[in-house]
Amino acid sequence: MLRNYFLSTFQNLRRNLGYSIITIFGFAVGLASFIVIFLYIKSEINYDRNWKNVNRIYRITETLNMAGKDDRFALTSFPVAPALKEAIQGIETVVRFSMMGKQLLEVGENVFTVENMYAADYDFYKIFNYTFLCGDPETALTEPRTAIISETEAIRLYGSIDVIGEIFETPKNSIKITGVFKNDDFVSHFIPNILVSTGTISKDFSKKLNADWFRMISYTYILAEPGTTLKELKRSILQWTTETIDPWVNEKELSARASFLVEPISKIHFNNTLQYDMSTNTSTKYIFIFGAIGIFILLIASINYMNLATAKSFRRAREIGIRKVSGATRTQLIFQFLFEAVIFSLISMIISLILIEIFTPVFNQITEKNLSLFRETPGMDFQFIWLQVIIIVILVGVFSGSFPAFVLSSFKPIHVLKGVGLKVTTRNVTFSTAGIRKTLVVIQFSISVAMLISTWIVYDQLQYMRNSNPGFDKDNVMVINLPSDTLMATKKEAFFEELSNYSGIEKVAATNSMPGYRHGRLLFFIDNEGQWINKTMNLFVVDDEYMNLLGLELKSGRFFSKDFSNDDTAAFVVNEATVKYLGIDEPLGQKMKCGLNVNGRIVGVIKNFYYASLQNNVEPLVLVYKPKWLTRVAVKINPETIKQTIDFIESKWEGFEQKQPFTYSFLDANFDRHYNRERRLLNIIGYFAILIVIISSMGLLGLASFTAEQRTKEIGIRKIMGGTEKQIIAQLVKEFIKLILIAGIVAIPASYWLMSIWLNEFANRITLQWTYFAYSLIVAITIAALTVISQAIKAARANPIDVLNYE
Repeated sequence: MLRNYFLSTFQNLRRNLGYSIITIFGFAVGLASFIVIFLYIKSEINYDRNWKNVNRIYRITETLNMAGKDDRFALTSFPVAPALKEAIQGIETVVRFSMMGKQLLEVGENVFTVENMYAADYDFYKIFNYTFLCGDPETALTEPRTAIISETEAIRLYGSIDVIGEIFETPKNSIKITGVFKNDDFVSHFIPNILVSTGTISKDFSKKLNADWFRMISYTYILAEPGTTLKELKRSILQWTTETIDPWVNEKELSARASFLVEPISKIHFNNTLQYDMSTNTSTKYIFIFGAIGIFILLIASINYMNLATAKSFRRAREIGIRKVSGATRTQLIFQFLFEAVIFSLISMIISLILIEIFTPVFNQITEKNLSLFRETPGMDFQFIWLQVIIIVILVGVFSGSFPAFVLSSFKPIHVLKGVGLKVTTRNVTFSTAGIRKTLVVIQFSISVAMLISTWIVYDQLQYMRNSNPGFDKDNVMVINLPSDTLMATKKEAFFEELSNYSGIEKVAATNSMPGYRHGRLLFFIDNEGQWINKTMNLFVVDDEYMNLLGLELKSGRFFSKDFSNDDTAAFVVNEATVKYLGIDEPLGQKMKCGLNVNGRIVGVIKNFYYASLQNNVEPLVLVYKPKWLTRVAVKINPETIKQTIDFIESKWEGFEQKQPFTYSFLDANFDRHYNRERRLLNIIGYFAILIVIISSMGLLGLASFTAEQRTKEIGIRKIMGGTEKQIIAQLVKEFIKLILIAGIVAIPASYWLMSIWLNEFANRITLQWTYFAYSLIVAITIAALTVISQAIKAARANPIDVLNYE
């Protein structure tokens, strides 16, 4: 029996070779696209799921409420970790990783910039069970001025992993390497390059950190004891907060409160609502979007098979009738057609594997992943992935073949052998195979039109954010990091002077903060009729040239000036959002103070500018003047002399600073990084929208060919009766255009609703215009018309005599 199924399948494939190629290739493209998206989704949901005790690992996050406004941080204050470990039952281990920021390290005679460097508690390995290539995890961080380094970073800095005992220099310490760990065993939100022992932090600085429950500096993780529930942890931490943090707040007379959340480690990757969280985090909605795209592509490929299989029903009807008359049961016929579909699916899988190998690198570049179906990928079981893929392919084959199987097996032998029109009867409902095909075409092109609309809207929203005026001049501004521990620290004023005198440089300013770069938040004290109230606001530390360099607009008052000798200790400049947030009618002269030794008044108000991104509303911002604290220099370059000016700045840098390398970035490029997620979404939607349209058009091409073939007699009669080629072509094309119009009627309201939800997440967004929907539908109609018209022309030009002899 199985042999007969094989023979029947391959005879059918050979008999309809052209249509089989269309079906198989469409299937292959659909499978390849789905499998690549499947790998992406698997990679995303596997974040932090392979740690040894994943179900008992949690991260503690801290929320500060100042005057009714919640600020949620992925960080906690430094003393939280040891306090929790001592005070709360049910916790086995607590580990903190304290931020050290970007560091310049001296390795021998070389200097390297290292990111993702943290001070870590010695028992970190009890939670993060990295594989150690060298050293002992139990003792590696027990001593001050020791560190462990990732395999990748060891090779970058030393060219080898044999680095135990090697010394590298930071601005403040000489640190010995005591361990090397593998950093590609786990897919995690937390990706350290170097971990320095917490004991390396100086005693004076540790004392200051331990005295402040509101200074966010550490990522805190706990390992719960077996049997301890999340609910119990939350209750215990709430009680500890009431007993420990609240009395300190009252003692300091702060109008604020702190609260803590307990977050399972497996959910961190999909939480992007916290400040100072990891850059790898994303949103679950993008998983659903990509998953939906993968399912849509697979559905369209399956519909192609269904359409062409039911279109071929007329050819196979007599075969089915004879089989039934010969004693074949409906179950046997159903199994045969399902078997054929699975074979088609497996053949398509072989082709799809080639397509996956070719196009996965492109997909990896878009998504910044390292996915592969042909090699081990961190965090995923290679053999299990392959098993899942094979099961998916077989299930897709069964799904694709199920509808044609039940349709074709339902034909009545007497009707088939008499040549009666082919219909399907289910209970009391009868419908034609032609109606089924039309419905499937509408489904296909509804998805195609919706994808075209979505691509256009995402593109326009991205362009809108990139091209909108952010309220400052971001073009041709170079940002250079200034070292604070070398000769440059004492010679930076002379360096600024050299830059200012160069003809290719228009303006120079020094700052700690620039739009698009990470900025700090600070607790400010605001005078309210003799009472000090607390407000947490964003902070920029700047010099007196900052406003001119960025082209900021002054709404009232003045900016900082060297003409006022006490601006560094008695002056604040705020933005309009701060005035609104504080609820003051006359901001100039408003008394304020903060922990940066500034106690004075607001002297100026600048107009709002988008210093974070245009995705969100402008938040309150306070600028303070601290020219001696500045760690960046911003240089406005004449656009006609960019290359020469960069070379000049580098040469001057080397004249002032021989120890640290010359590194820089451009403000506009760094600011645009905030839109990487939208850019990635656009690329993925765009590429797959093209694939969906191509697969749909391939199916439409095959279906149009069958339709023209089945209507050869009608076409011949029309030509005999005087019908012109144009009339016949128009008649055939018109029928398919009607289907695309119906698809548009379905797709437009659905895509309008979905894209409205997506756009609502942006504070600055485009307005949905009718052109997005009308033009996308026109594109779909044009593609469909061009696809169908070739078959229509072929049918219309056939010789009427040959056509009438067709049957």
